[in-house]
Amino acid sequence: SDVVVLETDLRELADADNATLMQQHLLYPAGTTLSSKLSAKTLQRLQPLLQQNKLSQTQVDQFKPGMLVTQLTLLELQRQGFSAVGVDQYFLTQAQQQKKTLRFLETVDFQFKLLGDLGAGREEQFFAYALNDVDQTAEVMAETLRLWRSGDLSALDQLLLAPLKLADAVTYQQMFIGRNQAWLPQIQAMFGDQQREFILVGLGHLAGPDGVLALLTQAGYKVEPLKR
Repeated sequence: SDVVVLETDLRELADADNATLMQQHLLYPAGTTLSSKLSAKTLQRLQPLLQQNKLSQTQVDQFKPGMLVTQLTLLELQRQGFSAVGVDQYFLTQAQQQKKTLRFLETVDFQFKLLGDLGAGREEQFFAYALNDVDQTAEVMAETLRLWRSGDLSALDQLLLAPLKLADAVTYQQMFIGRNQAWLPQIQAMFGDQQREFILVGLGHLAGPDGVLALLTQAGYKVEPLKR
């Protein structure tokens, strides 16, 4: 490939200058807490997950829902031994070493805002599904890896996307439908030139009837898997 296209620039995520952006989008302002937005029942469900990761409610009370669920998921993955470098970071490093041109589908600011908006104004519904998801992180990840390696997008849709779409259509719209549709014209703009682009996005964006591959097919393009 001549160009490597990622969802966002991971180098900026580690940039100290983005600390203000993180605080702005992912933390509640002073005087607002997560516990004030959740029922006693949901807070009780949350406690075992916090204790398991040696966290207290006070430590996470400024976190917005998307931030907290992401942190709990990452901690659970680490606890289960999923600690290798991610695919996107791997190919970013390769692209830099080989001096490839890099492009990105979204800004870091957009991704911070997206994460901060998850569950806003509907915290109970968001956590009702998300806490179950965190509980099953290890099992789902192991099965996801197996299906990813075999290229079974239909099974991946049933494992990852269809349950979310049914249980929390708003989050599904935010995380997948809206973003996939925004990426389509960017991808189409890469066609027809002399460069070969390698586009790497999260697995959830590839499977299902709302995925990028389905959108490309609907737009009249022929989509084929690479032969091994």
